[in-house]
Amino acid sequence: MNSSIANEGPGEETLIERARLEMLKRLASSTVFVRNQQRNEEPLTDQERFEILSDILSAKPGLFIERYHGDLIQEDLLVFDKLKERNTLVSYYFDQLCKKFNKQTITLPKVNVVTKKNRRYIALQRLIKEGDYFSEEEMKSRAPRLYEELIGQYLTDNEACEKSQQLNSVQNLSTLLLKQMDYQRERQERDAYESEEESEKEDNASVCSDESELNDEPERKSKKIISLEEKLQLREEFYKRMQESFLSGNDKNVDYLKIDNDAANDCMNQLEMDEQDKYFDDETPETVNNY
Repeated sequence: MNSSIANEGPGEETLIERARLEMLKRLASSTVFVRNQQRNEEPLTDQERFEILSDILSAKPGLFIERYHGDLIQEDLLVFDKLKERNTLVSYYFDQLCKKFNKQTITLPKVNVVTKKNRRYIALQRLIKEGDYFSEEEMKSRAPRLYEELIGQYLTDNEACEKSQQLNSVQNLSTLLLKQMDYQRERQERDAYESEEESEKEDNASVCSDESELNDEPERKSKKIISLEEKLQLREEFYKRMQESFLSGNDKNVDYLKIDNDAANDCMNQLEMDEQDKYFDDETPETVNNY
C-alpha cells in the first residue's frame, strides 16, 4: 500500500500536513516563547512545546503567525495558504512573508489559464456590481489619457458642467476641489499641446493669406463635435478597454495572486458561464498597457 501511495505522489492535503509538522517540530525544538512558566516549574519538553504550538495554530492561526512570523521559513507558507482566505491577520502576514522571500507563488498545483480567466472574470463582475472601482470617475483617474482620447475631448461645456455637479452631490468639498483642479489642469495641458501643434503648422507653412489667418483662430478654439451615437460607441470602447486591462493583469494595486487562487469563485451557474464565454469570444487581442 505504501508503495502505491508513493507512486501516485502526495496530494495537496498531504503536502500541507507534512509542512505543518515540520514547522511545528522546528519551532518546538527552538528557543521561541511558547507560554509563561512558574519560576520553579520544570522546563517544557519538546513534545509539550509541540503540542502547545499545535493547539495555538489550530485554535488561533492569526495569533500564531503574528507571534512567530519572524521565525518562519519559505516552506512554511504552504501551511497558511488556505488559512489566509479565512483570516485577515493571516492574510496580512502571509503577504509580508511572500515579500520577504520574494515569492509570488507557493508550492501548490498551478492554476491553469482557463481557471485563472474564469476567476478574474467573476471578480470583474463583482467589482462592476459592487463599489465604484469601475465607475467612470475612478476609471478616468486610472487612465486619464485614454479617457480624454475617447470621452473627455468630446464633452460639451454643458456635459462637463453636469459631471462636475454630479461629483459635488456625492463627494466632500476637498475631494471635489481636487477633482476640479485635476480637470482644469488636464484641459490646460491639452489646450497648450493643441496650440503648440498649430504653431508648428503655421511655421512650416510657406505662405498664409490674411483671410486664412483670420479663420485659423476660431478653428483652433472650436471643440470637436461628434454625433451622440459616436459618443456612445467611444464610451463603450473606453469601458471595454478598462475591463480588458483588469482581466489582462495590467491594473496596479490589484491583488491578482489572491484573485487567481480564490477557489470560492469556481461555483458558477450556467448562465454566468455562458455570459463569460461570450465575453471572451468577443474580446479583441488588444490590451491596455499605456494610459
